[in-house]
Amino acid sequence: MVDTTRARRDNEVDGRDYHFVATREQMERDIDNHLFVEAGQFKNNLYGTSIQSVKEVAQQVSTRRFVCVRARVCVCVYVCVRASDLCRL
Repeated sequence: MVDTTRARRDNEVDGRDYHFVATREQMERDIDNHLFVEAGQFKNNLYGTSIQSVKEVAQQVSTRRFVCVRARVCVCVYVCVRASDLCRL
């Protein structure tokens, strides 16, 4: 799940389309506290993949499966770690 500071559109559902963060300041604090695998800015909004969301996806799938993460462009990643390995992130 991708986190964003962008305002939710009428047809979007929090937790399905994105995780909509309450404030930019909160997401900036979380980024500073290394709670994201990656984060960036697009059109003055922050987007990022939290470590927690990676852990949740890893727990839902077996190893060596393809996982499609919904974002602006659907990106498939090869998951080849055990959920327990993510504890080191």
